Amino acid sequence: MNKINIKINNKSVSVGEGQTILDVAKSLRIDIPTLCHHPDFPAKGNCRVCVVEIIGWSKLVPACATRVYEGMEILTESRRVKKAQTLSHVLDLEFRRVQFTPDLMPADIIGTTIMTADPEGRYRFEFRE
Repeated sequence: MNKINIKINNKSVSVGEGQTILDVAKSLRIDIPTLCHHPDFPAKGNCRVCVVEIIGWSKLVPACATRVYEGMEILTESRRVKKAQTLSHVLDLEFRRVQFTPDLMPADIIGTTIMTADPEGRYRFEFRE
């Protein structure tokens, strides 16, 4: 496997070409939260919990589905990343809070969930029927 040079959190490293950002981070013991990632299934990047910032790109990208390339500069702990991961985590916890039974499935829930954020970026949910 050919080696390429990247930066992750301002640290220069040489890694195997074709690896995902998530694979590289794990090998360097950098924790990136995941939700939908499973090593036995192809990465899709659907949940967006593992987003990271790539210097020069306007959008955050899923670490599980983005392959590294020569010269790539990745940030896993920037303010943008942490804000996005916090929101994804809060949404996941809120969804899991609802107890689903055979009589109550997601399509049966009628009402509105209002999400608000305080100045520190903490999110709160309120369910209104």
